Formats: sequence, C-alpha cells, structure tokens
Amino acid sequence: MLRRSFLALAAAAPAWEKIKTRGARVEKVFDSPGPKPNGLQATDEGLWILDQGNNHAYLVSFEDGRVLRDLHTDSGRGSGITFDGEAIWIGSTYNRKIIRSDAKTGETLAEFYTADGNRRARARMARGKALGGCAPLANDLSHRTEVVGGRASVPDGGNRPHGIGWEGRWLWCTDSNLNAFFKHDPDSGEIIQKIQLGDSDPLPHGMSIRERTMWYCDDIGIVCRLKM
Repeated sequence: MLRRSFLALAAAAPAWEKIKTRGARVEKVFDSPGPKPNGLQATDEGLWILDQGNNHAYLVSFEDGRVLRDLHTDSGRGSGITFDGEAIWIGSTYNRKIIRSDAKTGETLAEFYTADGNRRARARMARGKALGGCAPLANDLSHRTEVVGGRASVPDGGNRPHGIGWEGRWLWCTDSNLNAFFKHDPDSGEIIQKIQLGDSDPLPHGMSIRERTMWYCDDIGIVCRLKM
C-alpha cells in the first residue's frame, strides 16, 4: 500500500484503541484445487471455492479438500461466491456482473449488472450508437438488466473488503490490505471486535463461517481456518 493511501486510511479508520483486538491461531488445512482461490462459501454439502485463475467453482470436502464438484462458470475472474440453497451466486469482477449459476452444472441461470457495470454498459451502448453501429449489452441482457445493491450499508474497518460471514447476528468482514477480520453490529454498523492475523499468516481473499469456525483462502492457493 502506498504511504499516501495508508495515511488516508488511517485518518478515516475508527478509533482502534476502542476496538477489542485479538490474534488467532491459523491452521493451513489444504491446498485449493484451482490456482487462485478468491471466494468461499461454507454449506452443509461442503466448502464452495471460486477460483479467479480458471473461473471454476469447486465444492470440496471440509476435511481434506477433496473435490466433490468441479464446475466451469461464466465468471470473469470473480471475487466472491455464495449459495442460496439451489444455485451459486458469483461476483464476476472483471465484467462487473452478479451471476447465478446452476450448482450442479455451472450453467448460467441469470446475470445482473452491478451499478458500476450498468453505467459502463450504457456508456458503451451510447458510444456504439454515436458511431452509427449497434452496441447491445453483453449476451443481449438489456431487457433484464438490474442494478444489484442493498438499501443499507455499514462502514468497513479498512479499504479492501474481501469476504463476509455471519456469526449468529454478527457480521464479520475481511480486509485484505489490513490482514484482519472485523466484527460488526449490523444494526448500528459499529465495529466491536477485530481479529488481526500475524505477518506470517496467509493473506485473506475470501471468507466464510460455519459452526464457530472461520474459513478463509489466500489467492496463492491455500485454504485456512481458525476458531471463532
């Protein structure tokens, strides 16, 4: 991180001395099946891993990382994954979409532009019309483009959030630049606890929580866990 960026972050950060901070013993559990894991979601069936290097979504065993399912997706170097009980949802980073994919086959069921992606797509369309051509939205999605976003938000503790997970009513958020996890009160947005990883611990690039265990991945190919 550049010094100027760090100073700006420090100025905007909450009063760290008021936040309860603790370390954690990180266990490196297994290697990811793909080259660059960048999103996790823990489910009853196993752990979903989204890989930014090959655009695959893997369902693996919690015990040893054995691959239970290997799906090719239409993600563009995605950075997040979740499961709704029937399908997986992917944050497709480089084309700024949210993709809903079949959890058995990987087939795309629906695509939605994020707010930024929607603006960029409309700008491309306008440029195409100005040149006398046609520039429809990718995959002809103009008839069902939606802006995805919530009505409420809470401030993060850092400047690079990269994974969220629920511990009961508490919302944990990962920050990759600070190598830390922040526990939020979702009603007030207040940060009430921080887990600070050590300098030698793998960097977090995706996180999920299940049965009092936090799982996270480093994008060099490592899946880790720590007790809550």
